[in-house]
Amino acid sequence: MGYKYGLWLVPTRPLKDSPHIIHFTIMCNMEREEAFQLYDILKALVIDPIQIKGTAVLFPNLYGKDDILEAWGYYATSRNWTTLKTICSDFRGSFSSSPHTSIDYSLDPNTFVLSNIKDIEMECTLHVANICSDIPSSWKLLN
Repeated sequence: MGYKYGLWLVPTRPLKDSPHIIHFTIMCNMEREEAFQLYDILKALVIDPIQIKGTAVLFPNLYGKDDILEAWGYYATSRNWTTLKTICSDFRGSFSSSPHTSIDYSLDPNTFVLSNIKDIEMECTLHVANICSDIPSSWKLLN
């Protein structure tokens, strides 16, 4: 089932090695066509760098009761997030209320090894993502 289609901010420099694409979800659980429509609107925005808070956290279930994946990672901030929320409110899907990046996913959170990093600022690029799979390493960028 996964998270259908969505819009991600992908760091221009990798944060860590990972089997999945490290990203900040703007919106997920969208239909493919709507994700590309939203991309066409958002691509005109200047996306400010994301400020990652380096304290590792175990994320609560972020996208609904059917979300089977557990995750850990880092919360972040972005000066654009309020603007993104306003624009995304016209589209069906799940807006990420708090910018965050997941470092690892699992069905069993007991397998996680959380690690703190230094706070960091990251430049990111906007992408449409196919996140239809429950296997994060299968997620793909579509543009």
